[in-house]
Amino acid sequence: MSRSGRDREVSDHELLVAGRDVPEPVFTATEVGERVGMSQQGVDKRLRELAEDGLINTAMKGASRVWWLSYRGRQFIDEE
Repeated sequence: MSRSGRDREVSDHELLVAGRDVPEPVFTATEVGERVGMSQQGVDKRLRELAEDGLINTAMKGASRVWWLSYRGRQFIDEE
């Protein structure tokens, strides 16, 4: 599921684990970026791709976009 481009040294698995490990039920691109050493913009792009792949879900909460792992995303983490 990895794609070519900038910030690709961080795997999809690492991004999903970073989101899972946020102590809240949802996470932001900023929180994941801080955990994996990527910019908020880079993480946001990657999270949108993961959402297209069905590995995470997203919604707007006020002015912020939040993300959470889908069942498929949890399975993906467990397979690695």
